[in-house]
Amino acid sequence: MRFVKKSTALLLVAAMALTWVPQGARAAEQESVIRINPIEGLSPDFIKGSDVSMLSQIKESGGRYYDGGVEKDALQILKDHGTNWVRLRIWNNPVDPDGNPLGGGNNDLARTVETAVYAKELGLKVLLDFHYSDFWADPGKQLKPAAWEGLSGAELEQAVYDYTDSVIQELKAQDAMPDMVQIGNETNGGMIWPDGKTWQQSAEEEIGGYDGFANLLKAGIRAVEDNDPEDQTRIMLHLADGGDNDLYRRVFDALTLRGVNFDIIGLSFYPYWHGTLEELKHNMNDISTRYDKDVIVVETAYAHTLENGDGFTNIFGPAEESAGGYKATVQGQAQAVRDIMNAVHEVPGGRGLGVFYWEQDWIPVEGAGWKTGEGNGWDNQAMFDFEGNALPSLDVYNLVSAPLEGEPYAAELEYVQPVTLDITVGGELQLPAAVKGEFSDDSIRLLPVDWEAVSPEDLTKPGTLRIAGTIEGASLQAEAVVTVEGTRNYVTNAGFEAGDFSGWTLSGDTEALDAEKSSAPAGNAYSGDYSLHYYLDRPYTFKVEQKVTGLPDGTYTAAVRTQGGGGEKSLKLFAVNAAGDKLTADIVNTAWHEWKHIVIPNITVTGGELTLGVEADANNGSWGSIDEFELYTDHSQVTLSAPEEVEPGSEFSVGVGVDGLVNVIGSQDLQLSYDRELFQYVGAESSEAGTVVAATYDADAGTVHLVTQHAEGKSANTESLQVKFKAQHIEREGTIGVTSAEWTALSSGKKISPSALGSVTVSVYGAANQEPGGGTGGNNGGGNGGGTGGDNGDGNNGGTDGNNGGGTDGNTGGGTDNGSSNDDDDDNSDNGNGNNGSGNGNSNGSSNGNSSSNDNAAGKPAYDAATGTATAKLSADEAAKRLKAEGGQALKLEIPAVEGAKAYAQELPAALLQEQPDLRIELVTPFGSVSLPGLMLAGSKGLGSGPVTVSIRTVDPSELKDEALKGKLGGKPVIDLTVLANGQPVAWNNPDAPVTVSIPYKPNAAEAQHPEYLTVWYLNANGEAEAVPTSHWNAKTGLLTFQTTHFSAYAAAYDKRSFSDLSHVGWAAQAVEALAAKGVIQGTSDTEFAPDAPVTRAEFLQLLVRAAGLTASFDSNFSDVARTDYFYDAAGIAKKLGVAGGRENGVFAPSERITREDLMVLTVRALEKAGRWKNTGGSGLEAFSDASTVADYAADAAAGLVQAGVINGRGGVLAPKEATTRAEAAVILYRALQVSEQ
Repeated sequence: MRFVKKSTALLLVAAMALTWVPQGARAAEQESVIRINPIEGLSPDFIKGSDVSMLSQIKESGGRYYDGGVEKDALQILKDHGTNWVRLRIWNNPVDPDGNPLGGGNNDLARTVETAVYAKELGLKVLLDFHYSDFWADPGKQLKPAAWEGLSGAELEQAVYDYTDSVIQELKAQDAMPDMVQIGNETNGGMIWPDGKTWQQSAEEEIGGYDGFANLLKAGIRAVEDNDPEDQTRIMLHLADGGDNDLYRRVFDALTLRGVNFDIIGLSFYPYWHGTLEELKHNMNDISTRYDKDVIVVETAYAHTLENGDGFTNIFGPAEESAGGYKATVQGQAQAVRDIMNAVHEVPGGRGLGVFYWEQDWIPVEGAGWKTGEGNGWDNQAMFDFEGNALPSLDVYNLVSAPLEGEPYAAELEYVQPVTLDITVGGELQLPAAVKGEFSDDSIRLLPVDWEAVSPEDLTKPGTLRIAGTIEGASLQAEAVVTVEGTRNYVTNAGFEAGDFSGWTLSGDTEALDAEKSSAPAGNAYSGDYSLHYYLDRPYTFKVEQKVTGLPDGTYTAAVRTQGGGGEKSLKLFAVNAAGDKLTADIVNTAWHEWKHIVIPNITVTGGELTLGVEADANNGSWGSIDEFELYTDHSQVTLSAPEEVEPGSEFSVGVGVDGLVNVIGSQDLQLSYDRELFQYVGAESSEAGTVVAATYDADAGTVHLVTQHAEGKSANTESLQVKFKAQHIEREGTIGVTSAEWTALSSGKKISPSALGSVTVSVYGAANQEPGGGTGGNNGGGNGGGTGGDNGDGNNGGTDGNNGGGTDGNTGGGTDNGSSNDDDDDNSDNGNGNNGSGNGNSNGSSNGNSSSNDNAAGKPAYDAATGTATAKLSADEAAKRLKAEGGQALKLEIPAVEGAKAYAQELPAALLQEQPDLRIELVTPFGSVSLPGLMLAGSKGLGSGPVTVSIRTVDPSELKDEALKGKLGGKPVIDLTVLANGQPVAWNNPDAPVTVSIPYKPNAAEAQHPEYLTVWYLNANGEAEAVPTSHWNAKTGLLTFQTTHFSAYAAAYDKRSFSDLSHVGWAAQAVEALAAKGVIQGTSDTEFAPDAPVTRAEFLQLLVRAAGLTASFDSNFSDVARTDYFYDAAGIAKKLGVAGGRENGVFAPSERITREDLMVLTVRALEKAGRWKNTGGSGLEAFSDASTVADYAADAAAGLVQAGVINGRGGVLAPKEATTRAEAAVILYRALQVSEQ
């Protein structure tokens, strides 16, 4: 960070340079200087408070605090740095049903009294915060304490009184009477639900409403007043959302009307959640006057870094920094607090009493998390660093009261954040009236800007515009980067960026609707600053609609983005054409920031007009946001061009392009199919500057997979690729077509499916000129020509044509088979009637020989009609013969289809699955195949001396107990695998011998577009589905394959997961969603992934072992890995297999953030151990400027991953020593798995 020197006197705080730090405490690595101007006229009694409710549990868990490198008591440090009040929350009984502490401070009476007594001894005043709950109470939950369940009305009010009275009496007895008491915590919707709840989630919900809420408040207040005859203790009521004046008026109007007596209004104001500083000021000024009450910001905080102290996802990340108005730095943290204090100080009439910072002390310490077993999501908002060293920002309380010497510090503008906008061709460009400027005090302020004129012609074609803006009094210019997308959006004010409803017609309960400013990505808008927000605290209806006129006749698509709490009776996107035809699409919101993209395609417009909008029938309290309406015609397509005719044996090119682009695209993912008998794929290359292509192909399937990257974005309707093919010597027409396509928008990372996929027909003429050379005919005819033609032999050039002769054909003949086959899938010894040809062709192109097929030699299976099971048997003698013939390492047993069979079973000697370390037995049935290792049952008990039976059975969906699960499966195949000995199931589970299972599965059209979401579910004993991480679908074989170490029921599934916080990392969305679908990776919640959070060594090892399917038994682990750690098994397996070696002292350091080079090493080792990786050699690192910094032990792994296209680097560097984000880890692992599956 750069600071400009001034001649004026400044208030500086310098971090001490120490050569000795006691007890291993590290001197804080942060800015050594902060600049804070004093607040003129600040009262000496101004509250400079600290909520320290976590402190007791932190110290109990081993947390230590340092000031200037010297260990001190935390409360003493806070007092030394200006704290004069402390706030303590109290929970009724913070334990689970088994009596175990819930965590989060474990703020019961004893702990609260202990801290209050000590604070009083230090001369600090105390605010006591009653939650009236056993655990956290906030706007989203106000749970009734377990001991009060069943109480209501007067009984519940008496319980509130008695509890409050007992707490206050205990504090008085310890000479720790609170100076202020808060009745309820963040009670936006009441407290002690449902008796004190003020809003209904549905019309059927029974609540106490404001009457119930007010009576409960009165009971608590009366208990305090009865213990305070001299009226020394002040009463506070507390709401969150400090910038929401409507909320405060609504609640306090209702409470004052009901005669609730209190002294102070407390506000939570986190600047990244609760609005702007101006909105906070307006609210405090209004409510202090309207209700004649003092006000306190009783909760606030800001981050000093975006780093993470314990690997647990932090609440404050890049989105919060963007919304908060300050940089996430020590200076930014201090400046945010100073500005909030100043806002409170400026409340008229001295009604602003002070500020409490929420948990300055909450450093990352194991055992002191949000709840038992979890980490600390607040550690970057503490005012101590992660090791407990006091940060310079902690001194803000002292600095605001210090005398000013000289002129105040004037922060200078250092950087102007660019504006990014997307509009459609012909759309209206609405540039913001202000831009964000970063100042030298680390504040981020809105600055008015004048933009240069934009040529209307520039908005008529796709592309990217850079528009300069002038900021008055500043030498720096603003810049807007505008992406013009290729299809016109006909909706006016589509995202409400005008700040009002211009262009729209509203009807119904319009008071529920607001053109709300709540900027993306942290606020309520999907993009930009505004969205339509709806809410009303009673049942209501509304309709917002726009009639669009002047439309060319044709077919259109309408769409909108929505998010919200859900629960509406009806919420629909609708479109009505001039003829009155109405189409609708249901909107089902699920949670805040879980954005839904609702689409109505194929709308026929005649007469030039269409009305679209959203209509709702909402319940009391239903809420949500609507943004980004769209109405457009979509003619986007992938185009192909090719010559109509080509000569046999010639090469030709197929041009791949785009047309009717809807967006500027940054990449394309295409699948081409071609006539594999007529054409041979040769290669693919870019034909356009700035375009890079990677291609893979499957000659057997006749498919080519193309992935292109367009560095500067592609907006022109031109060809980007040339795909080369070679024509074969066959005379006919053949087709080459695009079977699937997905584009990625350059600016947003959104996935786009073009509306049409091109194809071409190419004719091959002149096939009489056969390709020279001869050979035995193999599958394509006979002949006695020389060579070993195999499948590609040509009878015309070898002598007698097998299609016209008579005699014995090695593959299709009618008599003795004279051919030899090494193909395990074909039995060439069957007798038949020869219809075609003579010759001695054979499938491997060799001459006379003997068949060595590995088919099941036991003949047809025995079919039991009663059970529907077809059983094949393999005796010990037959097994010995087969193994001897096959070299003892592989045995393939095929059971042919039996009409009516519901199960197939293979009986075989138990010894084959106990004592054969090098053997794999492949059991192939019409329902799927199972690859059994020769040690599968090693160590299993109760096998006896008889044979064992392995079976695979289809499961009728009616057998499943869970109706929801049936719906999710949607009729997809379910199989049940068992192994029996002596007629009884064998409960085997051998991590040293995993079984590979393959299920035939044909995806539908939607699934074929995104096969990465195809997976396998293990159906456990409770009927619940668990994703199998190793599952993957092979397009070539049509098989879903997975590994398991135990038998059970398994089902094919298609499970697309989505997270609401991936919009800014669109490049990672597919990888994250695909790995989540397979159960490899999980979100930090059901709706969020935290892509920017760093990954610890333990976290990555856990998902790597799962993804690679590594299993092993182990009897030792790293010394710093405990049995209770969630990654215990993963660490033990990785250690046993040599994937992870740990550090020199035998530790793994699981909580450390994993570096990129360590991640590369572990990834390659894991896939090598799984038999899924082969390093191709070479370097490939020379393209990166920091290649020399890669550690020697990581160089080969890094080179292999770079060559395979798994690692692309960060802007030309590998950054091997840097931490890896969750998004990066997911992409690297996903790509590596894709490469390993090819």
